[in-house]
Amino acid sequence: MNRVVFCALLVLALCLAASYRPVDAAAGPTVTPAPPTPSVVVAPGLTATPTAAPLPSHILVETWVTGTNVPVALAWGADGYLYHTEKNLHVVQVRDASGALIDSIALPIPAADITDIYGLALDPAFPNQPLFYVFYTHTEPLSNRVLRFRFASGVSSDPVLLFSAPVPGDCLEHNGGKLAFGHEGALYVSFGENCIDALAQDMTIPQGKILRISPIDGSAWPDNPFADGVGPNDDRIWALGVRNPFGLTIDPDTGNVWESENGPGCGDEVNRIIAGGNYGWPVSSPSYFECIDPGASYHLPAWSWTPTIAPTGLSFYSGYRLRGWHGDLLMCAWRTGRLYRFRLDASRTRLVDLQEYDIRPAACKLDVVAGPDGSLFISARDEQAIYRLSSEALWLPLLRR
Repeated sequence: MNRVVFCALLVLALCLAASYRPVDAAAGPTVTPAPPTPSVVVAPGLTATPTAAPLPSHILVETWVTGTNVPVALAWGADGYLYHTEKNLHVVQVRDASGALIDSIALPIPAADITDIYGLALDPAFPNQPLFYVFYTHTEPLSNRVLRFRFASGVSSDPVLLFSAPVPGDCLEHNGGKLAFGHEGALYVSFGENCIDALAQDMTIPQGKILRISPIDGSAWPDNPFADGVGPNDDRIWALGVRNPFGLTIDPDTGNVWESENGPGCGDEVNRIIAGGNYGWPVSSPSYFECIDPGASYHLPAWSWTPTIAPTGLSFYSGYRLRGWHGDLLMCAWRTGRLYRFRLDASRTRLVDLQEYDIRPAACKLDVVAGPDGSLFISARDEQAIYRLSSEALWLPLLRR
């Protein structure tokens, strides 16, 4: 190729890149996913495909941060920093856009009182309102709690206990523990049943539920579906019948609540959580390796897996850098380390397609969230890392010819 032709192609490519306008998922994916192959009849046609594809060639994967300690929850602030919990270090880490550690935020309570830290949410008015919301396990008395605190000028202060529930039977599993703000300003809390199946159907206690509370004082949101004042119900309950809801997110387009859930030896799920919905646990599982349709009184999952994959972090991709992914629901899984990408129907109430991506040597095991530049950030435990997925400029492939 002579120099004149090369320069002309380069100018054309730059013009195309400059005129590029992001499009939503309706414009079609970069790679057409294969239709899912049913593996268990729970919700017909809505089961996982057993194979994974490589990422599209234009998506780049890099190790963004190493040496992390179980980064369970990731949250980008409007100030351009990534905040993430570290389960065993009992802190919230602060990183800049390069991944450099800027600060470590200790909770404004005695460190000896903290067993583990799970979920994290930033106030909707953050950073003008520098409030953090953290789900953690308290040591003595053993309990799961949601704490709000302020962090400003390098100092944590003003702790407010929004929620506390004793851990029954001293079981430190099936905590759930993810937090998300709804469009109406309520704080949603995913709370597991702490290994006691029957608690998920008990309306007097919060275990095995999705809760909807005030971020000011932790009280029940005024129009919660089961609120009965002085009656026996726990007024904070938004939905019930969940086992170990590890992922929780809000659709930015509709405000719908979505949850990922770990089943027993079958029936891992993604659910759209509606007001008053009962999602069937433990009625849906007569035995550890048996999952059934629990009947008309219960909601079937939007997607399910058998064999199980241990679904974890869940979020909607609102960026445009990963072309064709805008509006899709993304998820990690503990057992596979794969990245799961769901498409929704036009009403954004149903999942209609799934593509699984094998991203090794990276892994998507804990959480997934989009950054301010549209890159995707995913975290893993054993790998002790946070990874970044981005897309090369549209004109770069032309230069390689």
